Amino acid sequence: MFVASKIIVVKSDLIDAIAKAANAPVNAVATIVNSFLDLIVEQVRLERKVELRGFGQFLPVERAARKGRHPVTGDTIPIPPCRGLKFRPGSHMNKALGLDESDD
Repeated sequence: MFVASKIIVVKSDLIDAIAKAANAPVNAVATIVNSFLDLIVEQVRLERKVELRGFGQFLPVERAARKGRHPVTGDTIPIPPCRGLKFRPGSHMNKALGLDESDD
């Protein structure tokens, strides 16, 4: 079973690693990474799927209205419909992580 470690990698760590690997200025890499992430957010906000072949897909999803339970009282409560985001790993990521692709 795959269990995430307690080490947290934040965006600045990724930017530093990319800058080092590409021998590029950190501020230039930061601009590119931030632009890239902004583009993904904008496309998903426009309800478009963003696919990075081999890496994965960012999919906008609509969640239907449903009934839930109030955690304190146990009463049934209505949960309104909402929008969400799903990430589906691609084949390269599945293979690199040893995940079974048939679990979709």
